[in-house]
Amino acid sequence: MIYCWSLVAGRWSLVAGRWSLVAGRWSLVAGRWSLVAGRWSLVAGRWSLVAGRWSLVAGRWSLVWQHKIILL
Repeated sequence: MIYCWSLVAGRWSLVAGRWSLVAGRWSLVAGRWSLVAGRWSLVAGRWSLVAGRWSLVAGRWSLVWQHKIILL
């Protein structure tokens, strides 16, 4: 009887080990995709910052030109 329970426990342990392995692989894949997404987000953030700076400069030049036209 003890042998039977040991066999059942061994099988459940094997199944749990396989599921743990599968979960570990999926976690690794998800981690890689998360890293890739994080890098793209960083790149997008930098481009957004650059675009924001250029927009600010353009807005200042537009304001200067409008002020000059009003004075003329």
